[in-house]
Amino acid sequence: AMGAYWQVYIAFIILLISVVLSRNSSSKLMFGSFLFILGAIAANVAFLASPAMPSRALNGALCFMILSISFVAHSAFTKFNKASIYLSVTTYAMAFLYFIPSYILYYSSIKSISKQTEIREEIIDRAKHNKQDQAIIPDYYFPPVLHAGPSLDTFNSEAMSRYYGIDLKITAPGFFDYSRAFNFKPLNINAKICNNVYIKSLWIYKQQMDIKTFVIFEFNKNPADSLDEKTAMFISFKTKDGKIINADVDKKTFQIDGRWLSGRAINDIDSNELESITSGTWDVRTGARTNENITEIIK
Repeated sequence: AMGAYWQVYIAFIILLISVVLSRNSSSKLMFGSFLFILGAIAANVAFLASPAMPSRALNGALCFMILSISFVAHSAFTKFNKASIYLSVTTYAMAFLYFIPSYILYYSSIKSISKQTEIREEIIDRAKHNKQDQAIIPDYYFPPVLHAGPSLDTFNSEAMSRYYGIDLKITAPGFFDYSRAFNFKPLNINAKICNNVYIKSLWIYKQQMDIKTFVIFEFNKNPADSLDEKTAMFISFKTKDGKIINADVDKKTFQIDGRWLSGRAINDIDSNELESITSGTWDVRTGARTNENITEIIK
């Protein structure tokens, strides 16, 4: 379990070598460092009898290890020689190169969670104002960070209903940041899927330090209610240079505050380069398209 934060061990070993080379080790500091290492081990040993060990349980041992490193770092940076300087600088560079993207990703994820919370609370407040017996809210979508540890707990306690004073039904959120559909201006397209089902609008946004691009579609109704099991829908974009980008999503969408949303990750897509969207249905048995519509994208 303690191997999850291997970067800490590398920093610890490099700093320890630096202390040895600089000949500046202090028995008190080394003893303090050793005690916190024991504390880190004990923090994880406490979970031996537990049937499961959630990722967040590793945070206690991680804090002990960071404190242990601080003792070694104090010795390493008190007295320098040429070798210890190189090692110390290497440790700092490694820490910052890992910390900066980790912090940016985590901050971005927390900001997204904050926006999602606003949407959830608005739904709850409206339901209570209208004296409804139940409020249907989406679960959180936590954008990925460098590792799984900081993600939210997936358990939804019944205590939440008691806290808000109304019965809460929490639905799956989908694999996209739905707060974008409530806080940003969409591209209105009205692209027909079939009969009276169409895509009202879409959002294209970047996530994870602009590394990954997502698209969110809003439908006028749930396509799954209008398409039988033998029929699926397709969506694709055409760029101004003629490139075709697949954007298929499942016909079962997610209802959030009365709106039908679906989304997915798509690489190499730029809203400014989109010319049209092709949408429709196809027969899952034969693979033949049964309905096809081309809609120009006007910004």
